[in-house]
Amino acid sequence: MTYDSMVLKVVLPFEILLEKKGVKRLVVETTQGFMGFLPLRLDCVAFLVPGVTVYEAEGEEEKYIASDEGILVKTGERVTISVRNGIVGTDVEELHKKVKEGFLKREVTERDIIRLLGKLESVFMQQVVKEAHRG
Repeated sequence: MTYDSMVLKVVLPFEILLEKKGVKRLVVETTQGFMGFLPLRLDCVAFLVPGVTVYEAEGEEEKYIASDEGILVKTGERVTISVRNGIVGTDVEELHKKVKEGFLKREVTERDIIRLLGKLESVFMQQVVKEAHRG
């Protein structure tokens, strides 16, 4: 069977954070490093570390999901990510603010927050460099 896009679903303990069809690519950080997903990637399971997931859907800009540790399961065209806490955003700076506000209210260790904020800053700097090269 061939797929030209994926269905991404991000679930929290008590709600669905995101369900998006038409996802063309996805990048997550796992315990083994960064993993990229395209629609035809083989099925797998991956353990996620606190970080930033990047995804791009048909006709849209990159979007970001800041989350703590969790698990990703890919079966066919479906990719399901299950985490305790997550925040979706289109702008890295705004996501950085939301993480500071939202995650500080939740039971996340300070070390994980610092690591996640550092990763968000790294993604932001990559975005600035990419924009500079376009200009």
